[in-house]
Amino acid sequence: MVRKRFALLVGMAVAFAIGMLFYEAFLRYSGSSGPSIVESDEAFGLRLKEDTHIIFVNEGFSLGKVNEYGYLGPGYPPEKPQGVTRIALMGDSYVAGHHLFDRHHFRRLMEDGINASMGGKVEVLNFGFPAINLEQMYIYYKVFAERYSPDYVMYFVGIGSLNNPVDEVGPRLKVEGDTLRIDNSFRKSPAFARIKKLDHLRWLGLYTLLRKAKQIYVRGSGPEIVFDKFYRLAKGGTGDDDGPDKELLEKSKRMPINRAVVEKLGETNRGGAATSIIVIRDGLPQTFVDFATANGVQCFDPTPGLDSLAAEGIDPHYWKGSQRTGHWNQYAHRVVGAYLTRKLIPLLDTEVSGL
Repeated sequence: MVRKRFALLVGMAVAFAIGMLFYEAFLRYSGSSGPSIVESDEAFGLRLKEDTHIIFVNEGFSLGKVNEYGYLGPGYPPEKPQGVTRIALMGDSYVAGHHLFDRHHFRRLMEDGINASMGGKVEVLNFGFPAINLEQMYIYYKVFAERYSPDYVMYFVGIGSLNNPVDEVGPRLKVEGDTLRIDNSFRKSPAFARIKKLDHLRWLGLYTLLRKAKQIYVRGSGPEIVFDKFYRLAKGGTGDDDGPDKELLEKSKRMPINRAVVEKLGETNRGGAATSIIVIRDGLPQTFVDFATANGVQCFDPTPGLDSLAAEGIDPHYWKGSQRTGHWNQYAHRVVGAYLTRKLIPLLDTEVSGL
């Protein structure tokens, strides 16, 4: 009797394991879910995993890859070839652009447009990382992107970039007099220890699926995903979030560190290192823009072009295939790419001519 029960349990365990293997294969080959594209990192908490394929089905659809160096787009090596001008893009999911193919991304449009106009060699590197704020963009540049020796660094900043809190798992900036110090005490935190323990599970598509489900539950966005338009109508609106009030943002606890980062960017510009530029992703407090300009940091603003697109009846945030509103769509990327190309060519012309 005991042997029969043991054999039954073993049989059930084997059947369950085989079932999970088939389910894992289904998730991967159907494109429903794949291995996680991030892993634990002592420098940034989490980092993009090299040579990892990306299948994105949400607002838009795309197939892509984290290149062999651990960032998005073409894999340009850390050593910059002689005569090449490099532009680094720092930002959140708007810059990462998982929602569309690289050929439609403003990174590609900038690179192609500038090279076609100047006949020179320009490389645009995409260091976008989802859900990071201005503080984390600066840290990510210092611990990773800086080694690629960019000549220009473009920080894409929206209201959320100034207001979003820093994740508990990752470095933070400490203001010490006139200096900014990167605090890495997160390495000793229990949360980071848990993340490192889960690294061996991140190759499973099932783990990625469960992780996404947990994030949806924590955000409380499950009803909106299930009931879609009916949920938004029941809430009495479109479901779009305009973000925090600008006046309240000016008084937030994050503004001192944001201003310290801008001051450091201005100091770097005056020191003759890589030129830092802020790209206004959406409406920012005018006082913040004025503060950046006063500190020697140029601010590029593509939002009027996006507003003109909307006035023509093309919503720059609407994805027809999924009927969802969210990140920049392919039409917005065209506008942003063309705008940044026009803004950068005069700067690059001056650099090449040595004026």
